[in-house]
Amino acid sequence: MKIAIPSDDKVKITQNFNNAKGFIVYELDNKLLVNFEYREKNHQGNEVINLIDDCSSVICNKIEVDIREELAKNDIKVLKTIESNAKKAVLNLFCST
Repeated sequence: MKIAIPSDDKVKITQNFNNAKGFIVYELDNKLLVNFEYREKNHQGNEVINLIDDCSSVICNKIEVDIREELAKNDIKVLKTIESNAKKAVLNLFCST
């Protein structure tokens, strides 16, 4: 499973989903982090969906309704967190027992 997180610095979750410079994509296998990559955005619009279309979930702090709806159409689940550290958010939401 792959999880995308909006980030400007490859560590912290960007407060506003739409303004993020890119996405950290974590890959999990049986609740273990097995891979991580950073995907940088080039343009606005549907590029976000294309950039993370292989992900099953997105973790974010804030997201606009229209983007949430577009993600839902593409079977990408949106999970909100108050965590600022991307890796901690993934571990808390997907790897805790």
